[in-house]
Amino acid sequence: MDASSDPDTGSREVGHYEAYDEEREAARPFLPLSTPSEAALRLSPSALLEIVDTKLNELADQQYHASRRMCALKRLRNNAARINRIPPEVLAEAFLFGAAGWFGVGGWTTHETPLVISHVCAYWRALALDTPRLWTSIPLIRRELAELFLVRSKDRRVACWTDRLPVPSTPSRARELQRLLPVQRLQGLHVSLEDEGDMVQFLQALRSPAPYIQDLNLVTGHDSMQTNRWTLGFEKPATTPLFASSTPNLQTLTLKNFDLDLTSGTFKNLVKLELLEQWFVQPVGVFLDALERCPCLEHLAYQRTREAVFIDGEPYPEHLPAHLRHVKLWKLRTLALECQPSAWLAFVLGSLDISQYACVRLSAFNEGDEADLSLNMLPGDLSRIVALSSIRSLHIDYEDRFKLFTRPDYSRYWQTPMGSLTLLQSFRSPVSLAYRDTFIKLNVRDLEELIIEGPRSSYSWVSPDWPLCFRQTINLGHLHLIDVDPTVAAKILSALFMSSPACGGGITTGTQLSKLELTRLHYSGNLERELANCMRRSAVTGGPLKTVKLVNMHWPFNQLPAWLWNIGPEIIERER
Repeated sequence: MDASSDPDTGSREVGHYEAYDEEREAARPFLPLSTPSEAALRLSPSALLEIVDTKLNELADQQYHASRRMCALKRLRNNAARINRIPPEVLAEAFLFGAAGWFGVGGWTTHETPLVISHVCAYWRALALDTPRLWTSIPLIRRELAELFLVRSKDRRVACWTDRLPVPSTPSRARELQRLLPVQRLQGLHVSLEDEGDMVQFLQALRSPAPYIQDLNLVTGHDSMQTNRWTLGFEKPATTPLFASSTPNLQTLTLKNFDLDLTSGTFKNLVKLELLEQWFVQPVGVFLDALERCPCLEHLAYQRTREAVFIDGEPYPEHLPAHLRHVKLWKLRTLALECQPSAWLAFVLGSLDISQYACVRLSAFNEGDEADLSLNMLPGDLSRIVALSSIRSLHIDYEDRFKLFTRPDYSRYWQTPMGSLTLLQSFRSPVSLAYRDTFIKLNVRDLEELIIEGPRSSYSWVSPDWPLCFRQTINLGHLHLIDVDPTVAAKILSALFMSSPACGGGITTGTQLSKLELTRLHYSGNLERELANCMRRSAVTGGPLKTVKLVNMHWPFNQLPAWLWNIGPEIIERER
């Protein structure tokens, strides 16, 4: 009988013949290379073949049953292992603890977590494969990984992330990307690509709406986006459905080196909007229109590239509206408008009505050929921006840039400033107008602490009217000078505790100043004289100065002149 016709063994025999390799089998040391004993029976070839096939089938059956027996023994050994003697509820708790950082869309951790968890033990593997939520953060870095996570996440909402395209550059790349992107159940998308061409192809793959997406983060390489921006059409990304009304649930949007058309419908329900490293300035009307469509906005950051700031350097070309707007953002917690033209920034700030708890971070540049820096970016009315209108502590730093830091409570200096302002201009530009504007445009009547830091050299200073500045700070109680040029420090001290006949001979500056602190100031004879005169004026006029604290001062022979100890206020000398 032909062995291949046997219904029970035919398929197995075909498998044996297909798998047989003469050279491989001959190389095995445990296979006999001599003629088998059946050949001595002097059987016909057909009978011999039938006997050989029967024995091969018997051996295959024995091998099959042996492997089944080995699996049963291994399972018995696994059941006796320590991890499998742990109660199931404890194993489940440990599983949840190990997966805690991964559960939920938008974790943006490494993709190894669910893979590792699924290989700890059979119990955990069953749990992992039966938990679609564990596989909802899909790595698009490799096609096979993405496909695995897509299958195991089943019909759950997913978040996708990648820093490179998972398919090679071929004519079918867009189609392959569309297959890997579950747009209809996409809840989050983080894409960071160095090449702008890759980003264009990625966006082209997003053809259908994403009705459930909540978190969108697109980042392109810094250097690549400055070239061919216009030819690639990055100034009009609204052609992609992700930037249209088909994303009604979008809550957080972060774009870096990626210019966006703000007239699209993306901003309806936004909680967080970050436009970083932008090359172009949005028209002020378009920008405010977009903010009006964001009543739930809590975090807003709009930052231009520094290259654009210093390449442009011209007055803001747009004709600003004649009247300010009134845009309410009462849920706003952080506002960052950086590297913006001063005229544009002043109009936007004057139009915003924000939460009293909002932290404000501003940086601007003075357009044109202004010889002296000023605070033109501040509107006339700052009452609706509490971080710049209710100030208890003010820190002015002019080491490399002119910077302001404001706090509502000077006793909590360690806290993050509620407001900060930086002027972007050529190094060591004159700043007398900036200092004057600080005390005129900001509401400093309630100021209790003033810190002035730097610069150590006075060549860029055009001295502001310090008496005018200090007359605005009627409640100033603590003045701290850090690393200030001694010539500038002497002028500041000379403006304190000045008297005026119009006030009956009483002091007009430093009326509440009880503590004066000087840190790391270099010695000059003029500085020593003005410090002594300042202390005398306070003592003669009955001023409030009680303490003069000197920290790491550079006195001649490293010793404070003895005659300063006898003037009146207590002197505290420290090194730190």
